[in-house]
Amino acid sequence: MVGWVAVTVVVFGQTPARQPLPDTVDLDVFFEDAFTEALEGERPDVASRPGQREGLNQSDGDPSPNRNSVQSEVDWSGLISKTTLEDEVKAVKSTMDQTISTPGRFQSGGYKVARTEYTSAAVMFAIIAEFTDTVRWQDSAVNVRDALAKVAANAKVGTIQVFNEARLRQADLMDLLNGSRTSLPAGEPGPTQWQRVCDRSPLMLRLEMAAENRLNQTTRSASEIRENASSIIHEAEIVAAFAQILQNDQMEDGQDEDYQSYCRQMQDAALQLRQAVKDGDAAAVQTQHGRIRQSCSACHEIYR
Repeated sequence: MVGWVAVTVVVFGQTPARQPLPDTVDLDVFFEDAFTEALEGERPDVASRPGQREGLNQSDGDPSPNRNSVQSEVDWSGLISKTTLEDEVKAVKSTMDQTISTPGRFQSGGYKVARTEYTSAAVMFAIIAEFTDTVRWQDSAVNVRDALAKVAANAKVGTIQVFNEARLRQADLMDLLNGSRTSLPAGEPGPTQWQRVCDRSPLMLRLEMAAENRLNQTTRSASEIRENASSIIHEAEIVAAFAQILQNDQMEDGQDEDYQSYCRQMQDAALQLRQAVKDGDAAAVQTQHGRIRQSCSACHEIYR
């Protein structure tokens, strides 16, 4: 396109002078409609170019190369909310700040806490990677999932090597919570391999923490239920999500029909408990909490 150009002349020691604008502009050099008169050929397929990124992580405002890279048949949004996913990660970070304060404390039993907590966090990031809606940390969820799963698997012992690894993962969680990216290597693409993300034992410990401890302490009366509604919903959604994972055919006994039935009963009770809290029905909350405990007890009589 031909037009006019304003030239700035810079002379050292003098004030730059700008050339004056022309008195008239030749409008013949412009198009009435550039899209119809000037463009020729087919529009280029920009999205198909190598390295082209799809969408943004709306939570952090950063490009998200892993967005929707992990496909799932599970509608996680019906089982667990974005708030619970984020709050559980924050809770794990808070617990680990105390658990891995010193090598001695870690070796004297802190490694057992680390195994359960990092397993829970690994599961949260696995779900985040599969979530159909945009969730915070989704762009790095696969990487963090695999790193947390690794340290959780290693935390069967309290060696100094495992302690150091746990400290590194604690720093990664801190970076994420502060809005920074981690320097972790890329995780494995494709569908989640749940048998690599978590073992059944630490999942069961987290479920016991929910059903026998936290829900017990917050559902004893209508007033307690009102005061702890958000906490109860959090624990109910953890139970519902974990029940979904436990009945996955990759997990131990996951292909057993009776075992799946117990998992579904626990999941159904957890979802109904969540709804009862939202409805303000204290009696129903206590009933569904009882169903969760009953399904756990019945399952434990057969499966250990």
